[in-house]
This record gives sequence, structure tokens and C-alpha cells, in this order.
Amino acid sequence: SNPESPSSPQQKYIRTSKGNELCRKQSTDRSTDQVTDQVTDQVTDQVTDQVVKLIGVLVEPMTFKEIKDALGMKHGPTLRDLYIKPAIDMGLVEMTDPDSPNSPHQKYKRTEKGNKIVFK
Repeated sequence: SNPESPSSPQQKYIRTSKGNELCRKQSTDRSTDQVTDQVTDQVTDQVTDQVVKLIGVLVEPMTFKEIKDALGMKHGPTLRDLYIKPAIDMGLVEMTDPDSPNSPHQKYKRTEKGNKIVFK
């Protein structure tokens, strides 16, 4: 803190408010990255076997019937309640026409988040 003697052994330096701000930002960025990694791992751990199977067969947009056939299922409500609904709720699968959820032409596809689970 003695600007006239910058090389003095007694010279001390203090961090400016701008320096404090940068340190806080770097700390926040590191914390955010750590939290994001933790949440991603937790979501991956919480994905049920049924959802993993569903996103595994969704290599392209598919109708409900196509998914049911691809998974070898006979009971539609089980597919809807244990596979499709949880996958949509987790953001891993989405409808191609969300405004018409009951349309006979409705298809389901993986989201980017779903792709990350598959390709992890």
C-alpha cells in the first residue's frame, strides 16, 4: 500500500473492489459447475430402467404404437405411466406435437438431455 516504493520488502498489496468481484465470480462459476455436475449425476442415477429402455429405442421420432412394439409391450397404460410420462417429466423425451397430446399422429422423440443420457 505504498505506491512510491513498489519494490520495498515492506510493501503490501490489497485487493480492489474489482478484484473482489472477479474472485466472487470465479468462485460462483466453480460452484455452479460443481452443482451442475452433481445434478446431472443425480438425474442419471434417478432414471428408471424403463426410461432408459424408452430413450434407447427412440432413435427417431416414434408413435405410441411403434414404441410399444419396439419394447415388446402389450399394455398401453404401463407404457404411458412408467415409461413415457416419467421421461417427459424429466425432460428426456418430448412430444413432436405438444399442442395435440392425444393426436393419433403424435410422436415422441429424445431431447438433447435424453441424448446425453444415452451417449454418456
